[in-house]
Amino acid sequence: MKLSVTAALEASETAPILLRGNIFESINAALSIGFDSMEIHLRCASDVDGAKIKEHCSEKHFCISTIGTGMAYVIDKLSLTDSDRWVRKKTVQRLLEHVDLADKLDCAVIIGSIKGRTQHTNDHDLSVKHCLEGIREVAEYAGGKGVFLFIEPINRYELNYLNTVEETILFLDQTKMTNIKILIDTFHMNIEETNLEKSISMCGNKLGHVHLADSNRRHPGAGHLNFKSIINKLHQVRYGEFAAFECLPYPDAITAATRGLEYIKMINEKICQNRGKVE
Repeated sequence: MKLSVTAALEASETAPILLRGNIFESINAALSIGFDSMEIHLRCASDVDGAKIKEHCSEKHFCISTIGTGMAYVIDKLSLTDSDRWVRKKTVQRLLEHVDLADKLDCAVIIGSIKGRTQHTNDHDLSVKHCLEGIREVAEYAGGKGVFLFIEPINRYELNYLNTVEETILFLDQTKMTNIKILIDTFHMNIEETNLEKSISMCGNKLGHVHLADSNRRHPGAGHLNFKSIINKLHQVRYGEFAAFECLPYPDAITAATRGLEYIKMINEKICQNRGKVE
């Protein structure tokens, strides 16, 4: 499992993003902490220069793991479930631009809060249909470039559908697209899943990405989640892709990123040692 840190050009104090500001400075900070990859959260793909980021990463033997797209929902109110078809069309176009950037950076695109909320109880099925259509359109375009999409279940207090792993897996099956996988977030799972380890097993080979945050959305080790059990389960299902620290920058970004990384590495090393003794 490869560990990544979240970054953005700017974000609110309550956003679960660790590094903020100049992307190149964030890459350098991530390296100094001990990360070898970074997840970039962007409002628009055009806010950064993909070619320059790729060049900088190559020089530093670093990589971009994923692109987060939720800022388009939070700031611009773009969503795949909006009742206005022109808003949905703009949302798809924004996501296609993220896919183009992901193609340059050899990374994947996250579809989380940009799914949006279903509009009304009576229109729930129609809203989900709109979301499905939008994701298929983006996935078809992304597939032609070899880019994966990761769909993230988000808790009921933020979105009102696709809240659980099971719901999201069924949704993935409906897309019938091979370049779409599920993203699990330990913070959201702690709210929605009855058993985090069983939900991880449920993902099977559909698991594409992981977000790490403790029960209070602070860095792993700052809350009450059992990360030893979670990381052990990820080992058991042979998950070998990225896990990004998407958590609050408390008490400050560098401290949170450093403590979180040290904590997860310690757990990971102990699990590997114990597995080696058993084998």
